[in-house]
Amino acid sequence: MQTFLRNTLFLILITCNPFTLFGQITVTNSVFPEAGDLLFTSRDPGTIGTMTPPSATAQTWDFSIFNPFEVDTTEVFDAATGANAAAFPDADIILPLFNAESYVDNDGDSLVLHGFFGDPGFGIPFLITPSSPSVLLNTPLTYGATFEDDFSFGQAIDPADFPQLDSLLPAFPPIDSIRFLFTSHREDTVDAFGLVQTYFADFDVLRVKSVDYTDLFIEFKVFGLWLDPSGLGIEIPFGGPDTSYTYDFRNDVEKEVILSMNTDEFGNYQAATYKVDPNNITSIFSPILPDLSLSVFPNPTDDHIQFQIGEGLTENLWVHLQTITGQQIKRQAFTSNQLNMNVESVSPGIYFGLIVDESGKIRAVEKIIIH
Repeated sequence: MQTFLRNTLFLILITCNPFTLFGQITVTNSVFPEAGDLLFTSRDPGTIGTMTPPSATAQTWDFSIFNPFEVDTTEVFDAATGANAAAFPDADIILPLFNAESYVDNDGDSLVLHGFFGDPGFGIPFLITPSSPSVLLNTPLTYGATFEDDFSFGQAIDPADFPQLDSLLPAFPPIDSIRFLFTSHREDTVDAFGLVQTYFADFDVLRVKSVDYTDLFIEFKVFGLWLDPSGLGIEIPFGGPDTSYTYDFRNDVEKEVILSMNTDEFGNYQAATYKVDPNNITSIFSPILPDLSLSVFPNPTDDHIQFQIGEGLTENLWVHLQTITGQQIKRQAFTSNQLNMNVESVSPGIYFGLIVDESGKIRAVEKIIIH
């Protein structure tokens, strides 16, 4: 759950007013998302690289390697149109945070989350009203600025609505009720500034490093007593403390984050969400209308890749492993609906796996990360 929350919390927020100070931009509240806005992003689930250290001098980050197949379009709605608007009278807009109907307020210098209706990761939708609102973005932002935010919410769950317990706790006594408390303490630091290069344009940016310390505490009510399952030696896979690291590159004009990178504690890249120009999709494989179902695993990988098409093989098909510039690295024919390709000798990087038929038509494509 923590991973889901942290990966969605900063997905679509931002910023700004053209203004410079000593060559650095300032991010203000002048272009917070508003009802009617359309925001365009794409996501890369795995990538290779390490974030540069903090610096008081301008840096350049080349992220032009991210070239999308498709665009995720998000419309910002007026909060009054939401099904749960009455529960959040101070909200101005609805954003798709938490994969839910999230109610957000522009209170002047901050973008504030008041609550949401949706599934935060349990498979059950809730109406969540936090004990206090969460400040998603605090402005103005300049190099060296810092900000902290605390956020928590809890919920009771009927065990009958949580069938996963049967497999998690097969020998546990009958559970009368479940409750959880999610807490988050986030620390934001504007630790660098400079230029981000994307596949379609360059942007002046501030880099905001966010460290989010989260904890999901779960209790079971058994025979009238509330019990901490961890104290009984029972491990709940989505419970407990966690720490996430995110670097947001924010421009002073664009409403989307130019690029948001999830990393580990050492700054190694894990996944990226980035701004897309819907009128400038320049992928070397675009446009493609795949007509085959394709699964690729493991991905990322460092030794082999399993390609699987969703139906039985009825024609001659090949896998082409290509670089992002179109250079073919490997070619291998399907003999069944599964194919195993050895990539131990392939240099680390981002590649594309293309399923190609006898006529040369590309029938499916998947991005592949080789470590």
